[in-house]
Amino acid sequence: MEVVKNSALTDVKLPSPSEFGAGNPFIMFLCLTLLLQHRDLILQNKLEYDEIAIMFDKLVRKHNVHKVLYQARSLYSDYLRTQQKIEEQANLSASV
Repeated sequence: MEVVKNSALTDVKLPSPSEFGAGNPFIMFLCLTLLLQHRDLILQNKLEYDEIAIMFDKLVRKHNVHKVLYQARSLYSDYLRTQQKIEEQANLSASV
């Protein structure tokens, strides 16, 4: 997966794991993974919300579970590492 980094967005931070995804942030990354895996089709066809919902209803049992879980875990791990760094930096700032 190609990650696009924009220097203008470096100040954007996701909520902490206890707040993100109503306390279950992995679900958010699972949903994000499904959207990322189908983004080209969604963008090419300029699908709207209802059309995306219908598309996913048709694909319910056709996803490659291993691929989806691997990518979601990878995104979630990156998120947790970033949150840990933010917390460590906050602790260092508070102790100085």
